[in-house]
Amino acid sequence: MAYKSAAPLTLVKRVNGTTQYVYEDGLAPADAAPGEIDRLVEEGFLVEVDGPSPDAPTHVALTDAELAAEYERRFGSGGQSQLPTAPAKTANKAAWVEYAVSQGANREEAEAATKDDLAATYGA
Repeated sequence: MAYKSAAPLTLVKRVNGTTQYVYEDGLAPADAAPGEIDRLVEEGFLVEVDGPSPDAPTHVALTDAELAAEYERRFGSGGQSQLPTAPAKTANKAAWVEYAVSQGANREEAEAATKDDLAATYGA
């Protein structure tokens, strides 16, 4: 079964540890991390489809700068970056948990991790 993004932008964690950016109506990668598709469906970011349609957008690997430019082109920024940025290394654990979740982490797992582990995994 295939899944497509129901949101303007969905971040899908892959088994190799990378994150795939999937734009609205784009298909989720087949190599999503275990439990990732179920979580994103439950949260309303992905919907099940019968199979890939011929007009479905293809997935393109973008650099962070290219992604930010595309996001701004599509949605505008209102003078501010709308993409989440990693908190400072001195930020509290709650800030790191929220950032990790914004990057696709499971909230319970993020809350169970130490601040140093979150910074090592999700920091710049």
